[in-house]
Amino acid sequence: MHAHPTGSASRPAALLALALLPACAHAPDRDVTRVDSDWIRPRLEEAARAMVGCVRGEPERVVEVELTREGQTRGHVYPYPPAPEQQACADRIAATVPLQPSHDVVRSVVRADGQPIDATGARASALALRSRASEQVAAVDDCRRAWLQRGGRAPGRVGLLITVDAEGGVTSAESPASSLDAAADACAIGATRALRLPPIPGRYAFSYLLGADATRVGAPDVDPIDAHALALAVAAQRRAIDGCVATYRTPGRLLVRIRFGNDGVPADVKIERETGGGQQDEADVRADACLRRAAGGLRVIPFDGPPAEQTLPFSLR
Repeated sequence: MHAHPTGSASRPAALLALALLPACAHAPDRDVTRVDSDWIRPRLEEAARAMVGCVRGEPERVVEVELTREGQTRGHVYPYPPAPEQQACADRIAATVPLQPSHDVVRSVVRADGQPIDATGARASALALRSRASEQVAAVDDCRRAWLQRGGRAPGRVGLLITVDAEGGVTSAESPASSLDAAADACAIGATRALRLPPIPGRYAFSYLLGADATRVGAPDVDPIDAHALALAVAAQRRAIDGCVATYRTPGRLLVRIRFGNDGVPADVKIERETGGGQQDEADVRADACLRRAAGGLRVIPFDGPPAEQTLPFSLR
């Protein structure tokens, strides 16, 4: 599964030789970078496809293999947090990539179904930003504890607007909105400026939600509620939800429409059912109430922006 791609056996060696010739052949740096990336990228793509096996059974996951300029490889599992065994599996596969110093940071991102994703696209960038920020959240968690000791009331939120350069460094950070005090804001901004992120230059908005027990990261995405986060939330409530669904008497299609606030908590739950007309069965009325309570217990990762609606479909038989 981890063997190198077949084909011309001399091509990788030839490309590597070309990468070592710039001083003699006077090739432009950009040509060296292109050859260097072309040599290593198939290995990263192969490793990323193999890494899909680490998240089998979780179709909304995304995996990434990253090669740094120092020639180090890392495996990432998005969205955060992966289970320890998933991360360990990703690390083992990333370690099989031949070490190769690179003129660029090279990344390969693949969905759990094996389909590649543009590593510089909106979704991959948002997932990487949020996940890497969460990996480095310890400093902000220190800010949270100090804020609570000063009498801050959880949960609190600090919004950040940052600029990321081509090296993955944060060149500027500011807080356009916050419910914390000035000291906590300054602390969070300082921790944000120290982040080391993927080389996805641009301007990004995200936030830290400071809870009573932990700090969580909310970041923009193509969709404000990540599909994997929703799947995990439903799984956590599966027993309660299934118990309610089992009490319906009338077959048909049922839609549970949930409006989440950006704290990740349902603000409203509505149920739509196709009953085939006629008076609604009393058991179905009780099942509706049960399902609204169960859906109200869903919790997703906080996000930035206005409330967002999600729909959960069920087929009643």
